[in-house]
Amino acid sequence: MNLKGKVMSTNRTAIVTGGSGGIGSEICKRLARDGCRVVVHYGNDCQAAERVVEEIADSGGVAIARSADITDEDAIGQLFQCRTNWGREGSPSTVS
Repeated sequence: MNLKGKVMSTNRTAIVTGGSGGIGSEICKRLARDGCRVVVHYGNDCQAAERVVEEIADSGGVAIARSADITDEDAIGQLFQCRTNWGREGSPSTVS
């Protein structure tokens, strides 16, 4: 099912926790195909997340990779701030 033009659009940003792994990476790619900008979250494997970002970009989508400790409330807040800034400024902020 293609949701492009129905629910998703290019002004939507999806944060996918665990986006660098098996199911998460497929979810990231699907959301990108449907028009979302995607924040590919990863815990430890930056290279895997960057591969997902590259695959999305090669298919014409927009994505970034960001690490965050999902057990840390402040880190999650920074991850969501990245999404907010992306929508407002057209590009994501850096999340440390």
